[in-house]
Amino acid sequence: MILHCKNCKKKFSIIEEESYIIGKIVKCKHCDEEWIYESKSKYLENRLAELSEDLDKTEIILNIKKNEHKDKIINLEDNLKIKKEDLNNKKKLEENV
Repeated sequence: MILHCKNCKKKFSIIEEESYIIGKIVKCKHCDEEWIYESKSKYLENRLAELSEDLDKTEIILNIKKNEHKDKIINLEDNLKIKKEDLNNKKKLEENV
């Protein structure tokens, strides 16, 4: 059976059948990294769950940034309104003088 090391990404072969090594510790013949072997379907299920969690975290971060930008836009619009009002008031004062 051929395994792919999760650490160094190299391939190496072992004598055992997959059913025998599921749930057992395997060791890379290249870098000596050890991990618990899981079937390909179990690995894919776990990886899908990890990616889903990462996607949820990214969505939360994006929503926070979106709200921060909205707040900045609102503040800038408010400041612009105040400046326009100040300018209009100044013009009225000058006209009355």
